[in-house]
Amino acid sequence: MASEVLNETEGTHLVHLHCENCQNAVLALVLSSPSGLTSLGIATDLSKNDVARLRQFQAELTIDDLLDFHSETLTPLTFLN
Repeated sequence: MASEVLNETEGTHLVHLHCENCQNAVLALVLSSPSGLTSLGIATDLSKNDVARLRQFQAELTIDDLLDFHSETLTPLTFLN
């Protein structure tokens, strides 16, 4: 198991864990507060380089983007008819 801290700010660590045997990975956010440690992790196929590249992407999701996505997912799939 390999691990690397990808980002560290006051009380927060973004950690990438990678199993060299099965090639699975976990991206974890570890928060430190006066009441203790909290972590949130997600299984992923992203490499640590993928995560670093995606963190540089600064585009924001707008309400119009969300409404467009919602409209597209409600559109009937005509190619199945």
